Amino acid sequence: MAEDALYNMAAEERRMELERKKQKLAEMRMDKERRKQEKLRHTLVPGEINGSTTDSGRQSLPNFDMEEILGSVGIPSAVNIENGSHPPKTNDVSHETSPNRILRPNRLPNLEIAEIQTVSIAPKNGMSYSKTTQTDDERISVGEFSLGSQEFDFDEISVGEKNIDINFDESPTHEIAKLLPNLQFGHKHVDEKTEKEIEIQARIPDLSEEEKRQLLTSNPFVQFFQRSAKVIERALNEDVDIFVDYSRDFLAEQNAGDGELLTLNREFIDEKSCANRFVTALDFSSFFPELVAVAYDHNPNAPLDPPGIVNVWSTRHKTLEGTFHSTSRLTSMLYAKFHANIIVGGCYSGQICMWDNRVNKKTPVHKSPLSTAAHTQPVFCMKMVGTQNAHDLVTVSTDGKMCTWSVDNLNAPIDTVTLCCKTKRQLPTLCLSFFHNNITSFCAGGEDGFLYVGDRHGNKGEVAKFYQAHYAPVSTVDMHKTPGKIDYSSLCLSGSLDWSLKLWNLRENSPLLSFEKHKHYVLDVQWSPVHPAVFISSDSDGNAHLWNINADTESPISSLNIGGGRSARKMMWSKDGKQLIIGDDNGRILLYDVHESLYNVRSDEWDKLSSTLKESRLANADNDDRTETAPV
Repeated sequence: MAEDALYNMAAEERRMELERKKQKLAEMRMDKERRKQEKLRHTLVPGEINGSTTDSGRQSLPNFDMEEILGSVGIPSAVNIENGSHPPKTNDVSHETSPNRILRPNRLPNLEIAEIQTVSIAPKNGMSYSKTTQTDDERISVGEFSLGSQEFDFDEISVGEKNIDINFDESPTHEIAKLLPNLQFGHKHVDEKTEKEIEIQARIPDLSEEEKRQLLTSNPFVQFFQRSAKVIERALNEDVDIFVDYSRDFLAEQNAGDGELLTLNREFIDEKSCANRFVTALDFSSFFPELVAVAYDHNPNAPLDPPGIVNVWSTRHKTLEGTFHSTSRLTSMLYAKFHANIIVGGCYSGQICMWDNRVNKKTPVHKSPLSTAAHTQPVFCMKMVGTQNAHDLVTVSTDGKMCTWSVDNLNAPIDTVTLCCKTKRQLPTLCLSFFHNNITSFCAGGEDGFLYVGDRHGNKGEVAKFYQAHYAPVSTVDMHKTPGKIDYSSLCLSGSLDWSLKLWNLRENSPLLSFEKHKHYVLDVQWSPVHPAVFISSDSDGNAHLWNINADTESPISSLNIGGGRSARKMMWSKDGKQLIIGDDNGRILLYDVHESLYNVRSDEWDKLSSTLKESRLANADNDDRTETAPV
């Protein structure tokens, strides 16, 4: 009942408000009409009805012109009086007889033709805008208040017996059209079309089977479909750890057991293209850190397949990002360090191949010719040195020939030298590593077990130093690459087929440390890019040993076996040291996550390494003294 009473009260207030508006509008109309009549009376002056001149002698308008002018502005020239009881009489002005008599006013205005001065004034540029107020869709009561002003639910104006709703916030064009429907105000002519005609015009014709086939097989559609499929697959494969614990104490986990420092993340293999192919090279992209390129050797069980293959994998997904082929076996490969889309590979035939993932082809976009001016032996060593504005590609073949190339031109090398020493005409080079932040000095491992230290701009390729490092071919060398407050760029790791792994300071003539943990051929060794004392080594038994010589110089801090009875042929750290990939001799790529303690490095690790190396020198000096003083 209370709600009904409230509603009736609101309705009564609304009705009274509308009545007040109607009364005010009526008063405004009456006032306007009164002012109009007064103005008309003041403009009328006495004069002749049909005369053509005024008292002053100036020419005046005839009556019919005056009537036309008055009629055009809506002022009646006379009053029509119906024929009543009075009989018609003859008028002096008009001689026509009609049932209705026209009574003209006694005094008519004297109209004159006068010269008018025209002044043109430019209009002001007025800016207009629509002001609106956000309100609720449903209102509880009439006369609800909004921000800044009071708004009514309905704005109505009564015209005759009709109530017309007017929105005063909108343009008045539509409201005027409602009030004057006969004038068709603002009406625009629109061509009338039936719904059927519009539907027929909008209908898209169906493609024929031949057109569909051509569309599905066109290169733009195939490329678009492949890109879209990769995007969808990445979105579906994106794995987010919702159970991550940011409050976990990682420092307490640094002394965790073996195997926890390296955790297997995922495995990459393409059975169709990679089966029975061993990995010959790995490299991470400098522009896209999640991309890794892998070079594979030939498959002896598939002689018709391409001898060399390069697959591009993403560490975030399990499917291939791209595949490239070579007509010769691949022995080395790397990403062009300063080119985001280029991959360069060295072949068993001695050729240098280049692939570009922007080009829709799997074969090389460019390769060096087979010529005696370049390589004629397998290229096992390939490095990119220099800066963004000045960089070179350096390759070394097994006959000791070193060639310097420009990535933009592989037709001929920029420079060619043959590595040699005083006792040998050519050096059988199997591996190569440049000093950190040095584009000329290098260390090479030979098939004869020697380490050769030289400069590619030296005296006709002659090396400066050489060491009898191992008793079997040197399979891998790696220079220290971790920047820090102490320069360790002269530290070098070498691995050999004699099962030994040694740490050298190339400024000295003897190894600092020798690691005898491996029980088979040492195939690869890699320094950590962020930790000065951490490196990893692998052998042909599938074992990978993780070393931290600041913690222990005799045993690795973690060891793992890749399984399957396969050898761990190549390894590579990610640029940030958070991940490690290992490639075996069956085409598998294993991705491992590295423990946080190995890439979040404390500042005292460089000082610890300096102390470790000093202790190693003292221990080696004591051993030499004992050897010299021992009885024969």
